[in-house]
Amino acid sequence: MKSVTRAICVAIFVGGLAACSSTTTWDDIPAEDVAGWKKIGVDATSADAWSDSGFSPEEAGQWRASGFQRAYAVEWKEECFKAEEAAAWKANGFDLKEAVSNRSKGLSPSS
Repeated sequence: MKSVTRAICVAIFVGGLAACSSTTTWDDIPAEDVAGWKKIGVDATSADAWSDSGFSPEEAGQWRASGFQRAYAVEWKEECFKAEEAAAWKANGFDLKEAVSNRSKGLSPSS
């Protein structure tokens, strides 16, 4: 009986580990988007994360090309910045809060 109980516990533990280590595959991504995600050089897990954050492959590529990681791109996008605009503010030494404040005053990053 002990060995049966032990075997069941081991099976549950191993099964739990397998479930926790599952990753997104290209099969989990809409077929029409796969080529776009691959074109910008992200793996399926990253594509899924960008997509879940509201980015198309094209938008994610623009943000990545502008030097933004997904979390920061989300913050800037939530404030209605496009990738190119956000990059210009950052290149001129502004953080997001400063960029929002200055933009609301009608200023540009080079003002």
